[in-house]
Amino acid sequence: MRKTAITLFAAFTAGCSLAPPLENPVVETPAAWKELKPDEHRGSWKVGEPAEEAPRGEWWKVFNDPVLDALEAQAIAANQNLAAAAARVKQARALVGVVQAERIPQVNAGFGPYRYQPSAASQNLPDGTQTSPYTVWRGVLTFSYEVDLFGRVANRIGAAKGDAESAEASFRSVLLVLQADVAQTYFALRQADAELRVLRETVVLRQETVTLVQRRFDLGDISELDLAQAKTNLALTRNEAIALERRRAQLEHALA
Repeated sequence: MRKTAITLFAAFTAGCSLAPPLENPVVETPAAWKELKPDEHRGSWKVGEPAEEAPRGEWWKVFNDPVLDALEAQAIAANQNLAAAAARVKQARALVGVVQAERIPQVNAGFGPYRYQPSAASQNLPDGTQTSPYTVWRGVLTFSYEVDLFGRVANRIGAAKGDAESAEASFRSVLLVLQADVAQTYFALRQADAELRVLRETVVLRQETVTLVQRRFDLGDISELDLAQAKTNLALTRNEAIALERRRAQLEHALA
């Protein structure tokens, strides 16, 4: 009967949590933009829903580009921001285990020598008598268990799990941002290469045009204004090619 009462008391106190219940803040948001009329069809629009903790998978493989696949793998393996986020996830999960361990009974054991020197009085000897010290080997076994009064441990476990979920969601977001940055920079680099090829071909064509216009000018067939216009177009195209080469170098460094 006594054991039953103790068990019921422990269960009752564990359920009496002093922590306030978690309530999400109420934010009043309209159901649609003000430009959308109540009777107007929304079409294919979908309401956005948070999904930071959901894994996105290897979405970039839809482009079927082996170079992009290799760059994504290198970035995931070498990026230090992602490594730091992964370390925070491991730390948060480890803290959950540490907090959950408070619900488990703790058993401590020890064994070792202890040095003693008895007093003269304890040996029924005159005061000032020198006694001989001796060594005692002793084993110690302790057992302890903390009752979760007022839900303290349960609240700590809930908070630790929340921190772990937050760290994992942050890791997923960092991973997605990293993958998206690599893909966007890679495609921008590919675009710069394509534009640079066109500009270089244009430079060759305009150089040929300048040569042709120069011959016509030497023969007196056209005015000096036409020759100057052809040279100006060639210079502008060369400047565009130089600027694009600089931008491509910046994209390459950013990808690295």
